[in-house]
Amino acid sequence: MKRHRLFIIFFLLTFLFRFSCSDEELDEIKFYVKSTEGNFTGGTYKRNGGTTVAFNGIGIGSNVYEYELELDDVDYLEVSARKVTEDQSVEIRIYRDGVKVKSDKLEPYEQSGTTYLYDLNLDYEYGEEETSSG
Repeated sequence: MKRHRLFIIFFLLTFLFRFSCSDEELDEIKFYVKSTEGNFTGGTYKRNGGTTVAFNGIGIGSNVYEYELELDDVDYLEVSARKVTEDQSVEIRIYRDGVKVKSDKLEPYEQSGTTYLYDLNLDYEYGEEETSSG
């Protein structure tokens, strides 16, 4: 009887400890930035509201530049890049566990009214693709 009680107490403590201390492990997040007709500038990212980190594209071919980075433990991610000239395109893609979950792109000569657009910003909150429709 005494052993039975000790077993139950041990089981309950183990059960409570396991659920009170468990942090959900998040999938790996990767972001990818690509520009054509020249390198982008002002590439930055910020993970979980922390410090802003700058990056530059790496040439991979004839006027094509890219940058990619894998990050762990991401709840929220902000990525930005800036075109140098209006004839460039710049694209940002975000992947979760190897699957593209969000992306945006500025096409060459893309405008808002009569003003050319140069800055592309993309924010991602972990899990948002699971509730989006489309």
